[in-house]
Amino acid sequence: MDGPDETSDLFTTPGTLVACLAKNGGVMSGRRAKGGTGLDYELSRALAEALGVALDVRWFESEQDEESTPVKEAYALLAYKVCDIFPGFALYEMFFDDFDVARAALPRWDMRPQSLEQRVHVDLRPISVTHPYARMEMGVVYRNSEFERKIQKISDMEGLKIGVEQGTLAGVLTLRQGTEKMVSDSVTRNPGPKFLWQMEQGEFDAALTTTGAYDFHKKQNVMSTLILGAYRHPLGINLSIAMLEKKGLARYYQPLD
Repeated sequence: MDGPDETSDLFTTPGTLVACLAKNGGVMSGRRAKGGTGLDYELSRALAEALGVALDVRWFESEQDEESTPVKEAYALLAYKVCDIFPGFALYEMFFDDFDVARAALPRWDMRPQSLEQRVHVDLRPISVTHPYARMEMGVVYRNSEFERKIQKISDMEGLKIGVEQGTLAGVLTLRQGTEKMVSDSVTRNPGPKFLWQMEQGEFDAALTTTGAYDFHKKQNVMSTLILGAYRHPLGINLSIAMLEKKGLARYYQPLD
């Protein structure tokens, strides 16, 4: 394993691996008074340890508007050098080499300079990704047993008010594979833990989402009426670590495989 001296040029802050993690990322990441929790946090900690450097986390919050998506936020945070790595990058975005968005808005993060305007757009730069370290299944969650159905495909949910998780693979698949009526009657909401809470509040009856998001929601709300159906979408989400292309950190990920 290369020592810190040989990797010092890889880091924005010498001797420190800076990771961007979602402040309330469900089962994948969460901020605590000391450190954090979740698979992405533990992976970042293990990578820093393998590199022989300290770990510093920039906890960020997704913007609640139609313009922002998880992939745009990843690109923006990396391009602005807020962090060295962005765990949890979904590899269904395999078009990233030909990403046709030149600029994107920065989300909010802890320790963000007060001198920055509330809404800052930055020029995006090419990124690299590691091999996947986790795979998330997607299933249909229902508001309660009254709405549950036995389905074989997304379009079988016609007649229910469908929630669409903006900027996610689940949201894209819902819009592409649902019927015309389903799509016209659907409601689009921002991604993140609040999405399933909005179903609890009756804003929609069913949604395609990751099973991990459902598991996290149930742990946070033991009285929840939400039900995860038996259907699983044939596509899954492979998660990787993203970084600026020139960083070259991907080759140091191998020892963690």
